[in-house]
Amino acid sequence: EHDQRSAPELLVVNKIDAADELALAKLRRALPDAVFVSAHTGEGLERLQARMSEMIAPRDTVVDITIPYSRGDLVNRVHAEGRV
Repeated sequence: EHDQRSAPELLVVNKIDAADELALAKLRRALPDAVFVSAHTGEGLERLQARMSEMIAPRDTVVDITIPYSRGDLVNRVHAEGRV
């Protein structure tokens, strides 16, 4: 049995440099988990990068498998694409 995990999602609100302060404050209250950025000024990009790094940190799935000697190609693939 394989554990199917959904891909993490992150809501990013861009163009905060062009937004009205009142509207932006309302958005921040309504979307507390969102990351607010301005690609133009760079504001919030460090926070975005940090949140993305947290979200894509390795989520290991441990599997116990038996590979026949005749399928050495699979052993090579596991070593190339996984962590052993």
